[in-house]
Amino acid sequence: MEKTIVSVAMAAVLGLALAGCSSNGMKDKIAGKYTAELTPGVTYEFKADGQFLQNADSEGCQMTATGTWNVKGDSIYMKTDVDNISVKYGEDVPEEAKAMMDEVVNAMKESGAANQAFKINSVTDSEMVLEGGGMQVTYKKTND
Repeated sequence: MEKTIVSVAMAAVLGLALAGCSSNGMKDKIAGKYTAELTPGVTYEFKADGQFLQNADSEGCQMTATGTWNVKGDSIYMKTDVDNISVKYGEDVPEEAKAMMDEVVNAMKESGAANQAFKINSVTDSEMVLEGGGMQVTYKKTND
């Protein structure tokens, strides 16, 4: 009986150690800059130090968001620093479009949408496939 308890305890410790190694290895594989067909004009940069940068440039509106990211198990967790979201508007952007974008940013701040988790389906040297909200999205790694 004592031998079984020791074996189970060792297996649990080994499992935790391996999970930690695989998360670190996965984080190293993910680090880089990505784009996705689903979100044209948007780049996502996952830095090796656990910071991320999201840039969006569409129809005269430029948005930049920063935050932190981490890998736990088979998921990536992102937390956007909503107080540092930057939005710049071009001269031709209508006031109603500006108001709509401001509402989106304020809704993120109020709702806690700044915290997101996605299941990692796969990561290669050239792409990452994430799943969340009933959707699967392929992100292509760029060479920038």
